[in-house]
Amino acid sequence: MKLLRVITLPFAAILMASLSYGFPAPLSADGLSSPGIPQSCGVNIHYRPIPDSILPRLGDTGYGYARTDFKWDQIEKQPGVYDFSTWDKMTAQLASIGCKPLYTMTYGNPIYDPDAVAHAAIKGPYAPPRTPQAVAAYARFAAAAAAHFRGRGVIWEIWNEPDGVTFWKPTPSADEYTTMALEAAKEMRQADPSATILAPGLAGYNVPYLRTVLKSGILKYIDAVSWHPYRHSAPETVAAQYDSMSKIIAQYTPPGAPIRPIIASEWGYATTAKWNCSEDAQARYLVREWLANMAMGVDLTIFYDWRDDGKDPADQEANFGTLHNDFSLKPSGAAAKQLISTLNGYQFAHRLASASPTDWRLLFRKGQSLAVVAWSNALTATDAEATPSIRLVASTDPDYRNLLRAAAVDYHAGLVAFTTLAPARPAITVTNVESVPARVVLTLGSTTTTLTLAPGATKAFTAALFDKMPLGQSLEAPVKVIWNGEPVTDLPNIRAAATDLVDVTLNPRTDGFQVVAQSFVMPFHGALKITTPAGAKRVPVDFNAFETKTLFVPGNPETTVQVSLIDEKDRIIAQLPKTRYVLLPGMPRTASDTGGFDIVPCPMNIPATPAPANVVPAGPDAPSPYAIEYPYKIAPTWLYTLLKPHATLQIPDDATEIVLWIKSTVDNCGLGSRYLDATKQTFQPGLGRTDTEGWRAVHLTLRTQVYSWGGASDGLQHLPLRLDSLVNVDSPHVPDSSGRALVGPAYYALNVAN
Repeated sequence: MKLLRVITLPFAAILMASLSYGFPAPLSADGLSSPGIPQSCGVNIHYRPIPDSILPRLGDTGYGYARTDFKWDQIEKQPGVYDFSTWDKMTAQLASIGCKPLYTMTYGNPIYDPDAVAHAAIKGPYAPPRTPQAVAAYARFAAAAAAHFRGRGVIWEIWNEPDGVTFWKPTPSADEYTTMALEAAKEMRQADPSATILAPGLAGYNVPYLRTVLKSGILKYIDAVSWHPYRHSAPETVAAQYDSMSKIIAQYTPPGAPIRPIIASEWGYATTAKWNCSEDAQARYLVREWLANMAMGVDLTIFYDWRDDGKDPADQEANFGTLHNDFSLKPSGAAAKQLISTLNGYQFAHRLASASPTDWRLLFRKGQSLAVVAWSNALTATDAEATPSIRLVASTDPDYRNLLRAAAVDYHAGLVAFTTLAPARPAITVTNVESVPARVVLTLGSTTTTLTLAPGATKAFTAALFDKMPLGQSLEAPVKVIWNGEPVTDLPNIRAAATDLVDVTLNPRTDGFQVVAQSFVMPFHGALKITTPAGAKRVPVDFNAFETKTLFVPGNPETTVQVSLIDEKDRIIAQLPKTRYVLLPGMPRTASDTGGFDIVPCPMNIPATPAPANVVPAGPDAPSPYAIEYPYKIAPTWLYTLLKPHATLQIPDDATEIVLWIKSTVDNCGLGSRYLDATKQTFQPGLGRTDTEGWRAVHLTLRTQVYSWGGASDGLQHLPLRLDSLVNVDSPHVPDSSGRALVGPAYYALNVAN
């Protein structure tokens, strides 16, 4: 297999192109590098410091960043005494190979842990700081580190995966982490105002946890939001989550402040049968992970891991490396080296417009030298089509001048998310890269800007296209450029989304509707309007900033309903689509219903004999009088459990989501669901974790790109869809746990035409 296909051109052509006008190096207000190679390409390592015999192996690839733990308990062994010598050496080692450090400030410290002896007996790190004394000590440690390493190019990350039980024992808590992280970020910013700080380093796309962290105001003190987008599917499937996260960040951004970017601070693919990833597939995914992230506005990605941690081919944790455990090169290591060496010093410009969303063509530039990297992420693509190819564009190529001009028009690659407090005014920079004066006419929506540029001159301006865009809507605006009378083609659209200042969620119950509304960075005064065939009802609502209110409106849930939020001037500032809810077949309505679901345990992924699920009283404060009882068990043999309908249920073609209620044991297991399409392709969306007390509504959105396998294997959802499993419980992080959940009611949400 070819790791990267490289189409070369004569050296003289490269040299001639590099002698003309160059591009200015973009400045980053958040302290992070502009997207490019190698500065966007990082790797995780497990050395502190790096053995001298190994350092050349790491330097040989040319990574821009190396990420590793910055361990509190090894630095502060006596209160207030900090020994940074190990990391001083490591920082110097990385500098010697042209690499910068990303240090994750971890984990607990026994001198501030009252139960240190007990925690030391548990596999994993000491318990995190929870007491006021421990939180203050961690903040002092973080500030001392920031001051000590000031000016040495370190990126700091506050903790690692605090939303997982592995690194926040015994039970993850968003409130506990937020208290610690906010205090640490404030102290670090005071110790070094120029420090580059990341948080929270989430293990997955944990929206409730993220909202708790951002609600604290931590965005005033950090430079980027970090998370770990692990998945079994291709890297490009992360796009919708990046967009959603960008909108969430915008909702919590103070007025006038820049919206913080997203950093993928850890993400890899294990070359094991369980992960279903061959070594060749890992090589493709590593390169595409780095490249696609740049095209989606994520300017730094840390691949996990540099070297396999062990030799057992069945051990998932031991097989994330780009090198085998004996340091022999895996295909992914060779692919990383080839990409970095071929495009070293190139800056990312654009994802060029393509006929299909699965076709990726990325334009890079280095001075006036250009390169286009192309691949397909279609599930039907051959290995050759799915492997990125690099074309070094010769100055004599027919498309050279068009691509050079396209690269000279610079704007943000990802989603531009905004609110009415911070309207979207995308920054656009144009540089005349030719040896003659340029007249550039740029049109964005109904706004046209004309620039006259001398050779080598640069002008920057902001576009006002999105100032009056309705909240809750998204827009793609084409960028049209005429350069000295010639159109510049293949420029990508600018994508923007107007984020609601108040988030509204509607949850149907058997006795009416629960409405959950949350205000973000500003107070809100107005009314909630609920319209049904019986008429409209207005409920006055007043929010403080970051306040959440839950309202109950009695009525018949199986009817058409629309919810609007009206401000004091009677303007609609948020509105949900008109929707009709239908109870799923098999959900209990009365005490005599036996229920229509089975419990299926699946040891080692092999379904066992189904057992009928019982119908039981749902208890006080429940969304229905009766619920389905769902006991589950997690075991070291990877036992997981499915709650399946007696017969596979066909999902209505016009259903947009399934809204279901669940109450479970708080044990941090994973929740999911499964449905099939007409080709028997299986889709498995995640539904969060069993880490919340009491009843909660879960929304299973249909027809979005999620993890899938079998059938057509194309990731497309061919109608009709059939519900295979309403709820799954599984977690590799809980090796031996038993729990009990109550499930119900569950509704199809059907869109209703106005």
